[in-house]
Amino acid sequence: FSCLDKKSLLNCTLVCQKWNFIIGSSAQTMKNFTLNLDSTKIDLIDRDFRSQRKHINVHIHLEKEFEKGFDMLKQFDVSQTRRISIHRYQDSLGIETLSRIISRMRLLEDASLILNKVEVKGKTKVKMLNLPKFKRIRLYPVTSNALKLFNPKQVEEMRIEESPVDDDIKKLLSFMKNAEKLKILRVNKSTFKAIFKQERKFSFQLTAIDMLYLRSALSAEVGENFNKFLLTQPNIKVLNLNGLENIPDAVHRTILNRLK
Repeated sequence: FSCLDKKSLLNCTLVCQKWNFIIGSSAQTMKNFTLNLDSTKIDLIDRDFRSQRKHINVHIHLEKEFEKGFDMLKQFDVSQTRRISIHRYQDSLGIETLSRIISRMRLLEDASLILNKVEVKGKTKVKMLNLPKFKRIRLYPVTSNALKLFNPKQVEEMRIEESPVDDDIKKLLSFMKNAEKLKILRVNKSTFKAIFKQERKFSFQLTAIDMLYLRSALSAEVGENFNKFLLTQPNIKVLNLNGLENIPDAVHRTILNRLK
């Protein structure tokens, strides 16, 4: 079964209950499927059919009825889930709900959080989750409260796609300073400028930097600090400045020296 494409696998699940069970209980085959939770689209028949499977990829996109979607998620086996995508951009999401969702996914490796705001009520203590295999996180925008759920020492790749506010930048920098294993950093223009507005020292050694939507010139100060940072990163193999205009001379020289 592991050699079949998605369409063929779907056809095979209809042959008999045994084949459906084998395909649905294997991480190797289920990685081809995504469990899409949307309260307006999932009907009872589909829900019962999918609840028997071990879901590797889960996508939740619920704006107005998130709690209903969360209740639906309880009916599915997410013990083998490696990737989670949560999209709720119109309203805020409580940190307790987010924690309950992710804590069930002990094998989680990758989280994509497209959230407008993550709220922490009163004096609620946010507990870092035990996710031994976790290594990739995407934030759109930076929701610093969400970062409290993850251990920065495990993160190998970060992607930030919308400009964070000042308080979130401070918490993001604090998270990054403890991200010892971080290898790949993908950031947008505003986040990049905020990070290198001052000279920064980090413990990680990057292999790739990817600037998202960075179609503008850098100030001399940001360029100088970025150059100092580059000089501390001997392992960088990929540097995508994505249309950056007027690259500062110091950065230009550093890049040319690396190419030699």
